[in-house]
Amino acid sequence: SARIDAVFPRPDGGFTVVDWKTGRPGTDSEQRHRRLQLAVYRLAYARWSGIDLDRVDAAFFYAGTGQTVRPLLPDLRELETQLDTALAGLDGVGER
Repeated sequence: SARIDAVFPRPDGGFTVVDWKTGRPGTDSEQRHRRLQLAVYRLAYARWSGIDLDRVDAAFFYAGTGQTVRPLLPDLRELETQLDTALAGLDGVGER
């Protein structure tokens, strides 16, 4: 199951969702998948807490390097498109 690692309040009244990673940023493909995951976490937190998505940002913390990365995340429309594409790729997986 997926779990948000941490959420920190910001001085401006917003929040930062943080996802800890044990290793390094990884390949371009891994980074794309991780950005999608982080965008979903951001949206989930905003909806769960009842606040505007604009008040929530997100970051990765890579424990292997001590690096915090704040990737550019998709807006809601782009996120929906990316999720639709990812789920379409799963059609037929596990079927015989």
